Amino acid sequence: MDTPQAIEGYELSPQQRRLWRLAGGGTGAYRARAEVVLRGALDPRRLAAALARVVERHEILRTAWESLAGLPLPVQVIRSPREVLPLPLPWLDLAGLAASRREATAAAFAAAVAAAPFDLARGAVLRAGVVRDAADRHRLVLAVPALCADLEAMAQLVAELGREMAGAAAGEPLQYADYCEWLREVRAAPEA
Repeated sequence: MDTPQAIEGYELSPQQRRLWRLAGGGTGAYRARAEVVLRGALDPRRLAAALARVVERHEILRTAWESLAGLPLPVQVIRSPREVLPLPLPWLDLAGLAASRREATAAAFAAAVAAAPFDLARGAVLRAGVVRDAADRHRLVLAVPALCADLEAMAQLVAELGREMAGAAAGEPLQYADYCEWLREVRAAPEA
């Protein structure tokens, strides 16, 4: 007889449940994406470290979706940073490419980074890539499943990454699992 599986997890929010069903079981078909132009010299190690610090602080960027026998929807399980880091950070250097081919090549690379499959079971949900247009101009591409972020959350992620790159880390963020729990309690509370 199999022993029931025990994990510590969180229910999906109403929005996540809808996206899970729309995507046919969390395929990652729905994504939030941002592309940011960075001016000036860019140190790849510094960018990777800044991304890692953001992932360490935000549980939703380390969240896995685990299906359990008997449950129609998965539960969210927060992974430790060491389970999802380091992030792959592909770079494409276009500085030597003819200007006429640069934009199409950059767009194809950005699309490939954003379309790369997410490992939802492992919790590796942040995709990033960098296009180097010139010594002092880079494009950072970020993508996450829509289960993790919407466009507003992506804007906040970009802003926080900017602060990290500038060396000013943000305070303790509100974790998405806490928000989901609060939202569930509000919906379950009787009307006043």
